[in-house]
Formats: sequence, structure tokens, C-alpha cells
Amino acid sequence: LDKNQIYVIDDFVDKKTQNQLLEDLLKPNTPFFYSSSPPGIFSINDPKYIEPIGESQFCHGVKPLKTPFLKILENQFNFKILETLRTKINWVNRELVSSKNKFYPPHTDGPEDHWVFIYYFNTSDGNTLLFKETQNNPNPKYILNIQDSIEHKMGRGLLFHGYKYHCGLPPIENPYRILINHNFIIK
Repeated sequence: LDKNQIYVIDDFVDKKTQNQLLEDLLKPNTPFFYSSSPPGIFSINDPKYIEPIGESQFCHGVKPLKTPFLKILENQFNFKILETLRTKINWVNRELVSSKNKFYPPHTDGPEDHWVFIYYFNTSDGNTLLFKETQNNPNPKYILNIQDSIEHKMGRGLLFHGYKYHCGLPPIENPYRILINHNFIIK
């Protein structure tokens, strides 16, 4: 895999499975906990995005095991996962319209040489921004340059190297955006 490449996989699983995954997730027995992060220190070199805001979300921690998502990914990209570092589901509720054009704190998920795989459970506004800068090559003025903006689309998978700065945009029009985030090391 190319560490500079962003891999977008539409219909990562078939439509029936996509619907079943979302239906299962929306059942009331999934235990979520509240999590929040303060606004970040980075700004984005694009006049469309005006300021960072704190992100409030509900998280469901999944044991860091090789989920069915990761098994599919191994087969599609022909690599072997050595270790799963973290797996969690993020549920972000709609923000006020005053949060339009704002962004959640840009970050990396950890210091390890790892990969990130995100699966989007539903279709929503609130894209994922990926930046040219990495934790090994940050911009000294704390200004990030957008490499790509990935739509939050049901059934879509997103794979990128874990050194890449990334962040979410708040949902304004839709009631929520839900994704699962995997961090893992490959052979």
C-alpha cells in the first residue's frame, strides 16, 4: 500500500448487509458513552472552513479484534493485519446551522506506524477531510492543506495511513453521522 494514497471503496459490503449493519447499530442495546474534544490548534488553508470547533460524540468501544470489516479489507488489498490497535464507533449528532463551515479538531489517531480504515454506516453531510500534512511533516504554522474531502456515504470504506492528519465536518442537515474507525498495523 502507498502511504500517500487515499483509498475510497464504495459498496464495501453489499446493500443488504449495509442496511442490516445500520439496523443492528440503531437497536437500543448498543452501549455508547459520551466523549468530547476541545477545538484544535490547526486552521485549514481554505476560506470555506472558518474555524475549529469542539467535537461532541457518542462512542462505542469495540475490543481491538480483527472485525469482519478488516477481514474483507485484507482480502481486497492482499495484506495481513498484524495487530488491531483500536476499534470504535463514533456517533455525532446534528450541529446548529451556525456550525456550518466549521470543522472538528484535525488529528492523527496515534503515534504508531499504522493504517486507518473507516466504514460509514449511514449517508450524511459531515465529510471527512484528509490533509497533505502528516505527523512526521506537520506545517510549522499550524495551517493544514486539504488533500481530499470524502463524502459520508452509507456503505463506503476509507483507508489511509495513520500519520495523515484528518478530521470530520459536523452534520448540519442530517440528524447524525455514524462510522466505525479501525486502527491497525499491517505486515
